[in-house]
Order: sequence, then C-alpha cells, then structure tokens
Amino acid sequence: DECQCQDDARAARRLEARAVEAAEAHAEVVAAGLVQRDAAFDHAERRISQGLAGIGVHRAYAPAYTQLAVNGTSPALKDERVRWALARGLDREAIAATVHGPARLPVSPLGSHLWVLGQDGYQDTSDGLGETGAETAARQLDEAGWRRGPALPPADTGADTVDAKTGAQAAPTGVPVRLGATVAAAQQRAAVLRRAAAVAGEVAAEGRSAALAEPAELTLRAAREAGVEAEELARSTAAAVRVKAGAPLSLRFVVPDGPQHAEMRRVGERIADMLAGMGVHAELVEVAADRYLTGHVVPGNFDLALYSWPASAYPATDARAVFAKPQGIPGGELFIEQNYARVGTDHIDQLLAQAAGELDDERRAELLGKADTRIWAAAGSLPLYQAPQLVAAADDIAGVGAFGLRTPRYQDIGFRG
Repeated sequence: DECQCQDDARAARRLEARAVEAAEAHAEVVAAGLVQRDAAFDHAERRISQGLAGIGVHRAYAPAYTQLAVNGTSPALKDERVRWALARGLDREAIAATVHGPARLPVSPLGSHLWVLGQDGYQDTSDGLGETGAETAARQLDEAGWRRGPALPPADTGADTVDAKTGAQAAPTGVPVRLGATVAAAQQRAAVLRRAAAVAGEVAAEGRSAALAEPAELTLRAAREAGVEAEELARSTAAAVRVKAGAPLSLRFVVPDGPQHAEMRRVGERIADMLAGMGVHAELVEVAADRYLTGHVVPGNFDLALYSWPASAYPATDARAVFAKPQGIPGGELFIEQNYARVGTDHIDQLLAQAAGELDDERRAELLGKADTRIWAAAGSLPLYQAPQLVAAADDIAGVGAFGLRTPRYQDIGFRG
C-alpha cells in the first residue's frame, strides 16, 4: 500500500509537471499571437495615418440639443415630486461627458430650453430645478412615498431556470431588475459555462471523447455556481428598487434601435444607471427607429424618452408649441401641440405669450429667462447636451469646417494658394 501511494504521488507529480509545461507552452503561443496582433495593428495604424495626412477634423456644438422627456401623464410621473427627484438626481455634466468627451469637445451640459451654447441671449437657468444631487433626489422620493424595497427572500437554488433560446439564467420574477453591466456579465458567464458543459457532455455521451466526461461535469458545476451568483446579484439589485403600496418604481425608457442611434442608447444606459442608484428601475426598451417618434413619442407611449430639438432664432414664438400646457378636448384626450412630455403650466404660457409680443430686446430676454426657469421647475423636459458636429476636411481647402450656429460663406470656400 505504501508503495502504491508513492507511485500515485509520483504519477500525480508527473501529471502536474506536464500540465505546467502545457500551460507554459500555451502561454508562449498566446504571447506570440499578441505580439503579432500588436504588430499588425501598428502597421494598420501607420497606413491609416499616412492616408489621413493633410486632413484635419473641425469640431463644434451642433445647432440642436438632446433632451430627456419625462411623461407627465404616466402614473408614477404625474406626481411632480417624482419628476423633481429624477431631474435633480441626474448628473447632467457626466451625461454630457459621455457625448462630448469622445468628440474632444469641452464638456458643457446645456442649461436652457430656449437657447443653445454660443447663441445670443443664452443664459443658464437650470437653477430653476433647485438643489440637486443624489441626497436631494432620495429625500424627494421618500416624501413622495417611494421607499427602498425590503430585502427579498433567498432564491430556490434547487434547479436552474434557463431561457430555452439563449441558455441565460432567468432573473427573479415579480420584481423588475435594472440589469447593470455587472449583473449582465455574471449572467452571460453562467450561460456560456452552461453551453460549454452541454456540448462537452453530448460529445462524451456519444462516445466520441470519453476524456471530456469529467471536464463536462466540472464545467456544469461551475455553471450552476455562476448561475446562483448571478441570481443573487440580480436579486440584491432588485431589492434596491423603491416601492409604494407594493408596486415598484419602474419606468419604461424607450430608445431607437439601429447603429445610427448607438450614441443615444449609450446615453440612455448612463441615465438608467444613475436612476438605479436612486432606487428607480428604468427599463430600456429598444423600438424601431422609423416608428420611434410616430409610434411612441408623439402618442405618449413611454415614461422616459430621448429626442432632439433644433436651435431657434425665435425662441419666444417657436417654443410656445413645445412647452404649451396640454388642454383637454372632448373624448378625454389631450391637445398637446408639440409638448410630448405633456407637462406645462398657465404661468409658462403667459410668460411665452408676453415675450412673443414684446418689442424691447432686454425685456423680451427677461421674460424668456423667467419662462425658462419655470420650465425647469415643471421638470417635464430636461436639456442634456448639444450633439458634436465633426467635419473632416483637407488642410489645403479654406472656408470649410464645423460651423455650428454660423452660416457658411460659400464665396470664401476654395483651395489655398
């Protein structure tokens, strides 16, 4: 027996040595591959740089702004205290950085509904929101009766609940969950492990490779553990969602699909993550881009939505339809004009009407500033940022670039001498 034990120990050491050798060989192969990849990338970058020699990128803020619309007819958002909490809790500078940073523009959140950056008359009236920050938002939601949900009971880990199509671990039912990057990554890891175990198990069962039987069992065990971890992580996230009268504070956040709207979806994810920190579950729903406005924003089929408005040289008149107080009409419907957030007040209407009829520029600007402050206070429309305007042009061409609010002078466009 002692000899057998010694033989087993030596065999184990040999196997361990071979495993170490195999791991080292694999690491060398991977390292060589990485070196080759880096060399290929460097070569490609040099070729691209050579091809772009003599081309410059002009940057400006586009003459349009993106806003977050908060639907004032949604059940949870009818309460202005909830709208205030959402508006005060969002970090608009961080949201603007999501867009302006990659474009190498100064990060500048927009502070007005009526003017854009660089426009004559622009004034930041966002102080109309009052005190901002996460603590203020939490206090506002508490006052509105939305409290952090109680801890959820432990999950039944006796069997995995798996999506038949994707193999992903299902989230707990009954409570909406804001699946952040951490939760999503945990669930994806568990799904990948399950699929790997299933494939290895099938190969072993068919007799094609008996050596895969033990790895398949180990992988399946790791998949179960990863699934439990992902579920617990999702449940802890769900426990942080605020509730009122047993109902969670869950909002439907619509965004358009398609590659051309990828930036808007990134902004939506950033906003949803911020709301999750307040205890608000914002479910991002991708909808067809060609039906985004007509099928969702205009009819009010949303709780939260992102869309843009062009800058206007005549805010006193052009803004009236956008921020007019919705009026009831026969049949129980609302006449909203272009106020898709469906939030407005008589005072805002009066100020905009006075500004539209005012001939004195200073007095008109004063009235518009007051109206803008009141629009912030209503918390139905939250200006976020102006989109970047990027234009690439050859260095030997004059008079071209990103004009922003300016009008191109076509007589000045031409090749440099």
